[in-house]
Amino acid sequence: MKKFIIGLLMAAMLIGGVNGFNSDNNGGALPVEKQQTVQEDTGSIQKAFAAGKSTMKVHYIDVGQGSAVLVQSGSHFMLVDGGDRDASSKVVSYLKRQKVKKLDYVVVSHYDADHLNGVVGALNVFPVKRVIAPDYTTDSRVYQSYCNIIAQKKIATTRPKVGAKYSLGKAKFTILAPNRSSYTNENDYSVALKLVNGRNRFVITGDAETESEYEMLAGKQSLSCDVYMAGHHGSANASSEKFLQAMKPKYTVISCGADNKYGHPAQGAMSRFKAIGTKIFRTDQQGTIMRQATEAVSNGTKVRADSGPTESTEAAV
Repeated sequence: MKKFIIGLLMAAMLIGGVNGFNSDNNGGALPVEKQQTVQEDTGSIQKAFAAGKSTMKVHYIDVGQGSAVLVQSGSHFMLVDGGDRDASSKVVSYLKRQKVKKLDYVVVSHYDADHLNGVVGALNVFPVKRVIAPDYTTDSRVYQSYCNIIAQKKIATTRPKVGAKYSLGKAKFTILAPNRSSYTNENDYSVALKLVNGRNRFVITGDAETESEYEMLAGKQSLSCDVYMAGHHGSANASSEKFLQAMKPKYTVISCGADNKYGHPAQGAMSRFKAIGTKIFRTDQQGTIMRQATEAVSNGTKVRADSGPTESTEAAV
């Protein structure tokens, strides 16, 4: 009998606690609509807490025929590539407008001029904690400039190791490629990575083509993502059907120059994007931050893009 009474008292306390959560300051019950608001707000808070309550911005900067991505998590920044020579000062100016004082990471996907020139500009201007760059060399002038600034500033440089994980504020990223130390096609040396913020995933693969994509597919790292930056500017030799099926991105961002001589994005790639139903953004057609970049904002539970996808799936051949 005593246990029964104690049980009743505990039940009464629990019921009182629930009513107390849904009451106003005067002790009266809240109207039904206010109770619903409290429940909805509590659910939102719980979701945000589970996601780490963090916001990550990914800026796909319009550098013409090239690639440059700025990632921001809180006060922490990472630059992935920097565009060609004619975009170098533009990238530096853009970073300054985003209040970048220093870069936690600079990732050099590979050493093609349309990715590396702007990196050299950024290394000259901003303090950089660490550079992640592939383990091969080339004899280009911009590569020599890159090596010189690395040596001059004594910047720590790390070679990519598949599966290696790094933190950027409350976000994280994992290296997906390259999976080998030697390739005949220099594009396949590209450092590929997967950014994670709460439940959101972003994949960036530089100019990696089909050979590297198939190696990533054979690896242990999950490729599923919300946003995919089209490999090699939407080249016909990248974004293979199996790779896209493994990722199933809701959004695809293509960084390319208007009327570029390479015909990027290729019709074959555009057809593959259309087949999986991904929404396409193109830097040659859309600029959403001061008409210079496309920005995807992740709050840990959903991704918001700040301009609509391109309506046309037509592309130069």
